[in-house]
Amino acid sequence: MSGPPPRRAPQPVPDMGFVVIDGDNLLHRVRGMRDEAGLHWLLPRLKAWRPPEVEILLMLDGSPGPGVGRRQQAAPGIRMQHSGRIDADTAIVDMVRAQGYSERSRTVVVTDDRQLTERAR
Repeated sequence: MSGPPPRRAPQPVPDMGFVVIDGDNLLHRVRGMRDEAGLHWLLPRLKAWRPPEVEILLMLDGSPGPGVGRRQQAAPGIRMQHSGRIDADTAIVDMVRAQGYSERSRTVVVTDDRQLTERAR
Protein backbone atom coordinates (compact mmCIF):
# COMPACT_ATOMS: atom_id res chain seq x y z
CA MET A 1 0.00 0.00 0.00
CA SER A 2 1.47 3.30 -0.98
CA GLY A 3 0.42 6.78 -0.30
CA PRO A 4 1.86 10.14 0.50
CA PRO A 5 4.84 10.11 2.81
CA PRO A 6 4.03 10.86 6.45
CA ARG A 7 4.23 14.52 7.33
CA ARG A 8 7.07 15.55 9.57
CA ALA A 9 6.19 17.62 12.59
CA PRO A 10 7.19 21.26 12.12
CA GLN A 11 10.44 22.12 13.83
CA PRO A 12 10.23 24.88 16.44
CA VAL A 13 11.72 28.21 15.44
CA PRO A 14 14.62 29.07 17.72
CA ASP A 15 13.97 31.82 20.22
CA MET A 16 16.20 34.36 18.50
CA GLY A 17 16.78 37.78 19.91
CA PHE A 18 20.08 38.75 18.33
CA VAL A 19 21.56 37.76 14.96
CA VAL A 20 25.23 38.49 14.31
CA ILE A 21 26.17 38.23 10.64
CA ASP A 22 29.73 37.71 9.44
CA GLY A 23 29.23 40.43 6.84
CA ASP A 24 32.35 39.97 4.73
CA ASN A 25 31.78 36.22 4.64
CA LEU A 26 28.17 36.63 3.49
CA LEU A 27 28.93 39.31 0.91
CA HIS A 28 31.81 37.31 -0.56
CA ARG A 29 29.55 34.27 -0.78
CA VAL A 30 26.64 35.98 -2.53
CA ARG A 31 28.30 38.88 -4.37
CA GLY A 32 31.96 37.91 -4.76
CA MET A 33 33.27 40.85 -2.72
CA ARG A 34 32.32 43.47 -0.16
CA ASP A 35 31.69 46.90 -1.58
CA GLU A 36 29.13 49.67 -1.19
CA ALA A 37 26.91 48.14 -3.86
CA GLY A 38 26.92 44.85 -1.97
CA LEU A 39 25.90 46.57 1.26
CA HIS A 40 23.12 48.45 -0.58
CA TRP A 41 21.99 45.10 -2.01
CA LEU A 42 22.05 43.32 1.37
CA LEU A 43 20.35 45.85 3.67
CA PRO A 44 16.87 45.76 2.07
CA ARG A 45 16.95 41.97 2.22
CA LEU A 46 17.83 42.03 5.92
CA LYS A 47 15.05 44.57 6.57
CA ALA A 48 12.52 42.38 4.76
CA TRP A 49 13.58 39.24 6.66
CA ARG A 50 14.01 40.69 10.18
CA PRO A 51 11.30 39.67 12.64
CA PRO A 52 10.31 42.70 14.77
CA GLU A 53 11.74 41.25 17.99
CA VAL A 54 15.15 40.41 16.48
CA GLU A 55 18.14 42.77 16.45
CA ILE A 56 20.70 42.26 13.68
CA LEU A 57 24.37 43.19 13.77
CA LEU A 58 26.28 43.09 10.50
CA MET A 59 29.96 42.79 11.50
CA LEU A 60 32.48 43.92 8.88
CA ASP A 61 36.26 43.61 8.85
CA GLY A 62 38.55 46.60 9.27
CA SER A 63 37.73 50.27 9.58
CA PRO A 64 35.13 52.32 7.73
CA GLY A 65 36.07 55.10 5.38
CA PRO A 66 37.26 58.48 6.66
CA GLY A 67 34.65 60.41 8.59
CA VAL A 68 32.44 57.39 9.20
CA GLY A 69 32.00 55.90 12.68
CA ARG A 70 32.73 52.25 13.42
CA ARG A 71 29.10 51.68 14.45
CA GLN A 72 26.20 52.77 12.28
CA GLN A 73 22.46 52.31 12.56
CA ALA A 74 21.67 50.99 9.07
CA ALA A 75 17.91 50.64 9.62
CA PRO A 76 15.56 50.10 12.57
CA GLY A 77 16.82 46.97 14.33
CA ILE A 78 19.88 46.64 12.07
CA ARG A 79 23.34 47.92 12.96
CA MET A 80 26.60 47.73 11.02
CA GLN A 81 29.87 47.62 12.89
CA HIS A 82 33.45 47.53 11.69
CA SER A 83 35.83 45.39 13.73
CA GLY A 84 38.63 47.98 13.73
CA ARG A 85 42.10 46.65 14.55
CA ILE A 86 40.97 43.07 15.16
CA ASP A 87 39.43 40.76 12.59
CA ALA A 88 35.64 40.48 12.43
CA ASP A 89 35.69 36.83 13.54
CA THR A 90 37.43 37.75 16.80
CA ALA A 91 35.07 40.71 17.30
CA ILE A 92 32.08 38.37 16.86
CA VAL A 93 33.45 35.78 19.30
CA ASP A 94 34.29 38.49 21.87
CA MET A 95 30.80 39.94 21.55
CA VAL A 96 29.15 36.55 22.09
CA ARG A 97 31.42 35.78 25.07
CA ALA A 98 30.55 39.11 26.70
CA GLN A 99 26.84 38.27 26.74
CA GLY A 100 25.12 36.68 29.70
CA TYR A 101 23.96 33.08 29.33
CA SER A 102 20.32 33.92 28.60
CA GLU A 103 21.28 36.41 25.86
CA ARG A 104 23.88 34.04 24.44
CA SER A 105 21.33 31.25 24.12
CA ARG A 106 19.16 33.55 21.98
CA THR A 107 22.05 34.68 19.74
CA VAL A 108 22.56 33.26 16.27
CA VAL A 109 25.85 33.72 14.40
CA VAL A 110 25.44 33.60 10.61
CA THR A 111 28.54 32.41 8.76
CA ASP A 112 29.75 29.53 6.67
CA ASP A 113 33.27 29.90 8.07
CA ARG A 114 33.88 26.62 9.90
CA GLN A 115 36.56 28.04 12.14
CA LEU A 116 34.32 30.91 13.28
CA THR A 117 31.45 28.47 13.79
CA GLU A 118 33.59 26.37 16.13
CA ARG A 119 34.89 29.41 18.00
CA ALA A 120 31.37 30.81 18.43
CA ARG A 121 30.07 27.53 19.84
